[in-house]
Amino acid sequence: MMCPTTIKLAKILRMPPEELVEKYKINKLNLGQIVTIANFMRLTPEQTIRKFFPGFLYGYRRLAFRKEVANAKKQNRNEAR
Repeated sequence: MMCPTTIKLAKILRMPPEELVEKYKINKLNLGQIVTIANFMRLTPEQTIRKFFPGFLYGYRRLAFRKEVANAKKQNRNEAR
């Protein structure tokens, strides 16, 4: 038995509920479908990223940390001159 919200969401996305569940499990939803699901579930952008792109925030945080380190090194070099 399918959850009623899954059936509603499948109707909004114009696909069978089984296909929606399958695509969700194998992470094959397109960006428009992801946005529709996030709006339906009232997710914030951060929650959406965590739910649908789990590795993205890890890479983003690592990139931000590398930029901070690079800026700190650059600032130290400028102060040393």
